Amino acid sequence: IELGFRPALIITKRIGADGNNWQLIDSVRSPYNPANWVLKPDEAGQETTSSDYDTDFLSNGFKHRTSHAARNADGSEYVYMAWAEEAASGLYGSISNAR
Repeated sequence: IELGFRPALIITKRIGADGNNWQLIDSVRSPYNPANWVLKPDEAGQETTSSDYDTDFLSNGFKHRTSHAARNADGSEYVYMAWAEEAASGLYGSISNAR
């Protein structure tokens, strides 16, 4: 998903399906690709990691590497929010780096 900036935090949720929770993934818990440490704020559990959550943080967006139902199932709809770590292009035309 192209965002126009390198994300620091991504929040996703599958809509229209029961049992799927909010998933937060950030560049601090997972400093290298694939990022796969996830927080689920609507569950009682702690942070968790799994290859089911593999996500690449790119210089201009992100890419989910799996087809896990909570984040990238075929034919499903999702809502996402993202906050920038660094803009894709700088003040003098410099381009941000991928991780």
